[in-house]
Amino acid sequence: MEIVVTAHAIEQYRNKTFTPDAELEDQEICRRITNICKKGTRAGRKAGASVYKICYEGLAVVAKVSPNKIVAITYLGDREYQHWYKMQDRKTRRRAGCR
Repeated sequence: MEIVVTAHAIEQYRNKTFTPDAELEDQEICRRITNICKKGTRAGRKAGASVYKICYEGLAVVAKVSPNKIVAITYLGDREYQHWYKMQDRKTRRRAGCR
């Protein structure tokens, strides 16, 4: 099965990783995201046909899955980052009057 990692996913890995791992070369980041796609499990479906959140060892990506190809669209970060982002989004919505 072919796994494709987008430039956006690599960029998001750098933006959402707050360890020395963020300084890795593109090929190493691509390898890590590919590993998440290969070994991870589908945690939930996202908007769009065949688009899933795939998690592995606390790290997550959003990928489009077809029978012979997986395209990693974006990197979501680790569990802590995802939780922080969700809380920030809720705060923003509450301030705007949305619930």
